[in-house]
Amino acid sequence: MLEEKNIQSKKYQLGQFFTPANLVSDILPQLDIQSDIIVEPSFGGCGFIEPMTTVYKDAEIVGIELDKDWYDKGVEKYPNLNLIHKNFYDINDEMLFDTKRVSFLGNVPFRSPAYSLTTHKDYVKKLARKYGVTGIREEAVFFIIKTADIMITNDYEGGIHYIIPKSLITNDSKFYMQFKKFIKKYFKIINVFDIDPTKFDNVAQDLIMLSMQKGGDETDYYVKHNGAEEKVDSVLQMVNPDIPFQEIFEKTYLGSVPAESFLLSVSGETKTQFRDRLVKIFSKDTTPASLKVDLSHKGKYHLKVLSSNSADKVDAKLQVIADYINETKDKVNVDIFKDIANYQVIQQRKEIRYYFRHKDIKKCSFVYEINPNPQPSFYFTSNPSAGSTDYFGYCEFDITRNSSPGCCRTVPLENAAKNIKADFAKYWKKATDDLPIEMVFSYIQYVSKSDWYKKQKKLRKRFYFCLPKVFMKEWLLEIDTETEAKVIRSFIDKKIPKKIEKFGNGLFEMVDNG
Repeated sequence: MLEEKNIQSKKYQLGQFFTPANLVSDILPQLDIQSDIIVEPSFGGCGFIEPMTTVYKDAEIVGIELDKDWYDKGVEKYPNLNLIHKNFYDINDEMLFDTKRVSFLGNVPFRSPAYSLTTHKDYVKKLARKYGVTGIREEAVFFIIKTADIMITNDYEGGIHYIIPKSLITNDSKFYMQFKKFIKKYFKIINVFDIDPTKFDNVAQDLIMLSMQKGGDETDYYVKHNGAEEKVDSVLQMVNPDIPFQEIFEKTYLGSVPAESFLLSVSGETKTQFRDRLVKIFSKDTTPASLKVDLSHKGKYHLKVLSSNSADKVDAKLQVIADYINETKDKVNVDIFKDIANYQVIQQRKEIRYYFRHKDIKKCSFVYEINPNPQPSFYFTSNPSAGSTDYFGYCEFDITRNSSPGCCRTVPLENAAKNIKADFAKYWKKATDDLPIEMVFSYIQYVSKSDWYKKQKKLRKRFYFCLPKVFMKEWLLEIDTETEAKVIRSFIDKKIPKKIEKFGNGLFEMVDNG
């Protein structure tokens, strides 16, 4: 059991999702690779290398693997291949070849936040800045940039052919748009096709094979997409029929911390009980075994997975949380956990729960962006998966009722009008005949229920919230402008009851708990 727990923890930490060799055998005939050297940058279980040695008999196969256990198994199986035990981000001289015909092929690690932000933070951030791709924490993106840097620096003529999360091309935030522009600048995309995620263990997100050749082309050329010819900007979703949230607001925030770690209270636990439990955790050595007791309150846990019947899932999650806590001990003065003022209240669905919040936690690699001034805020779904539920509404601080800061964003309501971008303010004034800008929050609620939004979400699989470029006049017919403006202004001025359960029918519905 201990061995299996360590394997699961390592899979999560390194982003290991190995590709079955039979799946690779189906993939390779769809690729056009004509290179003297083909590099597999994270060969793992040799799922790619095994069929590569058969399909590319005339090419030299080079494999790189960080995990010593899998490297040793690869050497045992393929003693005559050039296999390298090293972190891909430390690879430089090993990629100096006499030929210019060099390609990269494989299934890169994918994990957010990237493991490399712990081991090679300065290097990967410097590399990302070099190519104008900032603000992304996904390991697969860093792997692609590193690969591109090797090809660009050495003037290689081959291509990159990687299995990656589909969200890398469907995500239309400004940061991922930078990434897609980087790809078009240095590479020409040849082929993009879906990969069945059920062929992998514990992979829930959509996957694609991205095949591209060195040599940029920034025009809107045609590429092969799932067997059909399609414009590249459409495949990369670079031309949108909407206004993404980052073009609406000057600033939005992610939640303070990933609540799935250890910083969220248990259902029914008081603030003081939660504080005392965290103080206890940080006063002694932390192991998965100790957390099995210390994370519970009256037999309950803050996460459903910790109550799972699967011992493997529980042990793997406990190991992840133990790693988070031990990193916190190394980087933070743990006395901050003693201060009751650092424990904030949230409305978690139908109950009050608490989460720990302090600026020093930002030193930890697993922590997301922190709002420096938590306050009553509007929250909205920023990147839902195809099957997720959409949440829009009010939260008292900077974390939402579904306690998932990675997928929701908040907009502070104080001085909300000053947080609207100038171009959007002009659009709003013209489209609504100069309604109060704060009413944009009610419009978001309206659009989230529209057929337009549902179709966009279905099309994109993972869809950052946007408003239509063509204003929906129907919304204006459904609202009582005078009443709504009065409600919104009262809301911004904090003169209404503090508890607001939801926004509905274009109006803020207020609930006075008496």
